[in-house]
Amino acid sequence: MKHCAAVIVLTLASVLLAPAPADAQTRPRTTSREVLVDGLRHTTFTVTLDDGAVASGNLVRVTRRPTLRVEPVHANDTIAGTRPTSAMAKAELPRGSLAMINGGFWLPAAGGKPHGVAATDRELFTGPKTQWGKPGHRGTLGIRSDGDAVFSRLRGRLRLVRSGQDPVIINDLNYVPLKVGGSGAGELLAYTPAWGPTVSAPKGSRVVVLDQLTLPLLGTATATVSAVKTTSGEVAIPEGGGVLVGYGRAAARLDGIAVGDTVDVEVDVAPLDVTADAWVSSADVLPGGPLIVRDGRMTPPDDWVAEGFSHDRHNAPRHPRTAVAETGDGTMLLVTVDGRQSHSAGMTMWELARLLVDLDAVHGLSLDGGGSTTMTVLGRVRNRFSDPTERPVANALAVRYLPPTTVRDPATTACPAARVPAPGFTDIADSSHRETIACLAWYGITRGTAPSTYTPAQLVTRAQMASFLARLIDHVAGHPGSGKAGRALPASSSASFNDVAADSPHAPAVSRLAAAGILSGGPGDLPATSFGPHRIITRAQMAALLDRTVAYVRQRELPDGGNVFADDAGTTHEPAINRLAEAGIAQGRSPGLFGPRRGVRRGAMASFLQRTMEVLAAGGTTRPPG
Repeated sequence: MKHCAAVIVLTLASVLLAPAPADAQTRPRTTSREVLVDGLRHTTFTVTLDDGAVASGNLVRVTRRPTLRVEPVHANDTIAGTRPTSAMAKAELPRGSLAMINGGFWLPAAGGKPHGVAATDRELFTGPKTQWGKPGHRGTLGIRSDGDAVFSRLRGRLRLVRSGQDPVIINDLNYVPLKVGGSGAGELLAYTPAWGPTVSAPKGSRVVVLDQLTLPLLGTATATVSAVKTTSGEVAIPEGGGVLVGYGRAAARLDGIAVGDTVDVEVDVAPLDVTADAWVSSADVLPGGPLIVRDGRMTPPDDWVAEGFSHDRHNAPRHPRTAVAETGDGTMLLVTVDGRQSHSAGMTMWELARLLVDLDAVHGLSLDGGGSTTMTVLGRVRNRFSDPTERPVANALAVRYLPPTTVRDPATTACPAARVPAPGFTDIADSSHRETIACLAWYGITRGTAPSTYTPAQLVTRAQMASFLARLIDHVAGHPGSGKAGRALPASSSASFNDVAADSPHAPAVSRLAAAGILSGGPGDLPATSFGPHRIITRAQMAALLDRTVAYVRQRELPDGGNVFADDAGTTHEPAINRLAEAGIAQGRSPGLFGPRRGVRRGAMASFLQRTMEVLAAGGTTRPPG
C-alpha cells in the first residue's frame, strides 16, 4: 500500500507540474491602448488560459530610440532599504521616468541587496550570492550604454590576489555577515560605499581598509592598503575605497597584509548563454530569474530549478507575475500580470513564458512577482495588487525619456546677450527665466507688473496673454527680418466677446487677435460669445495660441512634430503642442511631461515667447530691436 501511495503521489505531482498544452493558451487580446510618446506605448490585455481561466495584464512596449532608455532604479542611494515601486516612480517622474515595473528579488537579511550580480554605471555593487545564500547562475538583464539589452544566466566570482600568495575567495560583496556556526568557518566579505558609510564587523574580525577601489563587471581592481586592524562594531568605508572584513576562520585569509601593500580584487563574470565579453560593455545590470525565453523559445524548466526556482513553490502555481523581454528588432517589453484575484487568475511560469513568446519575445526574464508585482505609467499604478497594500521592493526597472534638444545658430539669436540691457526688475535675480524676461522687456513685449517688478511666479490670465501676443506680433510686423515680413494684426475692432469690458486695457488686444482668428471664445464651460478674460490660461491653451500666432505672422503653419509628451495624449491641443516642441518652442516641465492643464506663470510665459521670437528671427521673419 505504501508503494502504491507513493506512485500515486508522484504521478499526481508530475501532472500538476507539467507545462500547459502548447496550443491551449490564447494569444493576448488588447483591451486598451495609449501612446505615451513616440516609441512608447502602454496597453492592457487579457489571456484565456488552458483551463478557461482568464489572466489580465499590462504591457509597456519600448521601441528602440535614442530618446528612450530602460534602466534599473534602486530604492535608495545605498543598498539597504526598500520602497514601493509607486514611490520610486513618483520620485523619478521629474527625471523623465514615464513607466516602471518592480525589479528582481532581493535579500531581506541584507535589507534590500539584489540577489546575484548587479551593477550601476559599469561598477559592480552586489554579487555573487543569491536569494538562497550561495553562488549560482541566475537570470540577469544587462543594459549597455547604447541601450542594447543582454539576457543571460550569470554568475560572478570575487577573489583577493596578493603577490606571492595563492588567490583567496571573497564570499560576497556588500552583504550582511552570517552567524558563525559550530564549524567557525565565517566568511570574507568586501564592502564599497554602495553599502553605506559604515559596516558592522562581527566580533574579532580582521579588517583591511583599501583606498581607491572601483570594481568592474569583469577584470581586476587594484587598491592600496591604508589600515589593518582586528576589531568589531562599526567600521568606516572610505569614499571611493572599500573594506575587507574577515571573520571566523575566514579571517586568516587576510593574514600577512600590511599597510602600504598593493592588492588586487579580481571580478570574474561567468554567463552561461552569451560570452563574457557581451557583459563587459553593460552599464547597468539587474538580476532576476528565471530566464524563461531564449532565442524565441521557452527555456527548459529544469534550468529554472537550477536557478533556484522550485516547481511546487515558484513555477507551477499561478501567481502575479512581472517580466522583461526583448523582441528581434530590439523593442523592450515590460509586462505585469495580475493574479490571485477574481478578475485575473495569474500565471504559471510556463504560461508566462508562452505569453512572452506570443508577444514576439526573443529573450525573456521573469522578475519578482506575487505581492511585489507593480506597473506604473506616468507615476500612477496601472495594475491591481494581490496584497491589501503595495509591497516595498529594493529596485525597479524604469523607462526613461531623453527629450531631443534643439540647437540654434548663435548668429540668428533673437536675444543676443551683448545687446540686451538690464530690465530694471528687482525680483527676477533668482528666476531661471531672468534672461528671457530681460529680452521681452527689451522688445517691449512686457512692461512688468510695476516699474521695478515683474512678478515671475504670478499666473497669467487669458486677457493678459492676449496683450503679450499682440505686442509680440506688432514687433514682428514693425521689425522685418531678411526674409518675408511678418503679417500685421488688423486694427482694433469692436468688442468681440460679451465679457470683455470696453475699458479693459486688454480689450484692444483681444479684439485684434479675435479678428485675426488667433483666439476664440468658449473656454471650458463658457459659450462661444464669452472669452473668460480673468480665467488662468493653461499651458495647453497657451501652446495653441502660440501655434496660431506663428502660423499667422509667417502665413504658414509650423511643421508637424512627433509625440514627445506623454501627458497630452488625446487633448484638443496635442497637435499644436507637438508642433511647438518640434520647433523648439515648447519645453516640458520635466522630460516627457508638458503639464497641459497647469496654469502658466509669467516667468515660464516669458521663456515660451522668447523661444517663439527665436524661431521667427531664425526664419528671417523678424529681427531684434534697433
